[in-house]
Amino acid sequence: MAHTREILLKDYFAEYCKFFYIENQVALIEGRNFFLIYLFFDVLSDIENRSVDMDKCKEKVEVLKLSVDTFISCTYTKYPFVVQKFDNCDLLEKLTKQDFIKKFNNSTTNIFQEFYIMYSNLSMYKDREIIEELLIEFNNYLSHFVKYMFDKNLSSGYFHLYRACLDGYKDIILENNIILISDNDAISKFITLRIEETDCIGNSEEDKLSILQKYREISENILTIYQCDN
Repeated sequence: MAHTREILLKDYFAEYCKFFYIENQVALIEGRNFFLIYLFFDVLSDIENRSVDMDKCKEKVEVLKLSVDTFISCTYTKYPFVVQKFDNCDLLEKLTKQDFIKKFNNSTTNIFQEFYIMYSNLSMYKDREIIEELLIEFNNYLSHFVKYMFDKNLSSGYFHLYRACLDGYKDIILENNIILISDNDAISKFITLRIEETDCIGNSEEDKLSILQKYREISENILTIYQCDN
């Protein structure tokens, strides 16, 4: 039986709801579970990638479910004071699969695609999969989106992904600023972009996607030069 993207998205966010409710109680005791947060990122990336077979995505969602169940069981064994109350998660599962795909498409699918590109570029550049500062923002996004599913007047978490993208691209630029300032055309475009970003302070992140895309172009040009020199 084919498994549609809508069904997988619903299953995905239902699992995240359970994970976050438990993980948030113990995060300040033992730190964020970056392994599982990265797994959530990896699974959503495949669900969003239309070239990935949906049956393969379903297998990864099943692995995710098992990982979340194991995490919850182990956490409760170590910390019996943890509260397992999933009322909101139960309500989430009662929403239709169309609710998930509609709200995801309307609110965050474009910015998630930008986040995926940025994370992939930075992961390749740093030669590691787990980039904690970006996964924190991704985790913040997911927690906001789950609440947004109940109330469209709440934030969808868009700004967390936007902020993560900016931080990732600026990290590449900062670490390779010698490449930037050695190219007159590139530094001129960069200064123009910085002025544009300054002028747009206070605007909603949804209105500043073009700024993000310009940062991506600059950082990808830098990475091309960096890779040729290494």
